[in-house]
Amino acid sequence: DPLTGLPNRSLFADRLGQALLNARRYERMTAIILIDLDRFRVVNDTLGPPIGDAVLVETARRLNLQVRDGDTVGRRAGNEFGCVMANLGHEHDAIALAQRMLDAIVQPIDLAGQPLVVTASIGISMSPRDGETVDTLLKSADAALLRAKKGNRNGFCFYSPEMDADAARRLGLETALREALARDELSVVYQPQISLDSGNMIGMEALL
Repeated sequence: DPLTGLPNRSLFADRLGQALLNARRYERMTAIILIDLDRFRVVNDTLGPPIGDAVLVETARRLNLQVRDGDTVGRRAGNEFGCVMANLGHEHDAIALAQRMLDAIVQPIDLAGQPLVVTASIGISMSPRDGETVDTLLKSADAALLRAKKGNRNGFCFYSPEMDADAARRLGLETALREALARDELSVVYQPQISLDSGNMIGMEALL
């Protein structure tokens, strides 16, 4: 892509195809993450295309900082990016990456001293559960992205409703733990470990 330097739509699809071949060979999973900047047309219409281009370039830079070596971030269309998360061991890794991407994108962008905040919507599909071909997985991720955009935006959806529920539980737990830490609601209890053979204390465990 001449603007961002990322793989374009065709190269992105090619990288996805390669990731799927490797995943089948080693019995691993692949996640396809589609990222669409919310209300990007408003940025272009009100601030002008040069500012819109600057936002796209900065978004590309931030997305590249979130992924692992071997993953691919590409620009699929105007304000839509994609990520191929290859050799995935667990679905929760895709949840963590999607949240990191949202957190990175929403940070204010400094444009000539004026901060601009942009949010994004994300759709995710997983191979082999949601399909095993490039076209099928992209269609599944597109459907999940559409659901995310119809929601509150600045969030993500999985193609699978079951994974949506799992992601909501995980994020809810993380939020509750952060709030508990801020409110000093956590405490540590020490519990001795006793040998049933000798009756002696052989260790100690700490419970949070």
